[in-house]
Amino acid sequence: MLGADQHRWLIDGITGSTATFKLVLTSVPLDFGTGDDHWASFRTERDAMFAALLGVPGVVFVSGDQHFFAANRHAFGIREMQIGPLARGLGIPGAPAPGVVFRAVRYNVGLIEIAGDQLTLIGLGERGEQFYRETLSAADLTPRTTA
Repeated sequence: MLGADQHRWLIDGITGSTATFKLVLTSVPLDFGTGDDHWASFRTERDAMFAALLGVPGVVFVSGDQHFFAANRHAFGIREMQIGPLARGLGIPGAPAPGVVFRAVRYNVGLIEIAGDQLTLIGLGERGEQFYRETLSAADLTPRTTA
C-alpha cells in the first residue's frame, strides 16, 4: 500500500504532531470492505502502522471507496469513519464484523466537528439529515494495547 519512505513519512507526521486530533485521510478503508480494495489486503503493513500509533492521542482515519457509511473500531481501538458516496451507486457491505460500530447503505457525506478536546463524527444523508453522531475525546481516540 505504501513504500518504506511513505510509511515513515506518515508515521513521523502523526507521531510528531502536537495537534489535538490527527485526521488521516485514506482513499480506501482500513478493513471490513468488500473485494481487496482496502488496507486489510495489506495486513502486515496496516498492522505495523497500527502498532506505530500506540499511545498517540487523537488519531482518526477517514476513508471512502466502499460506497456506504460506516463507523469502525480496529485493533488498539483505532477509529475510522468511512464515508460516501453522495451521488454514485451504493455498495453492498460484507458480513457484519465485530469492529463495525455502525453501517448505513445510503447516500451520505461525513462531517467532523471539533470543539476543544471533543471530536464529533456525523453522518449526513443526501438531504442533509443527520443519521449518525458520535462524540469522542482525544483520550478516547488514543490507540492502546488494552481496552
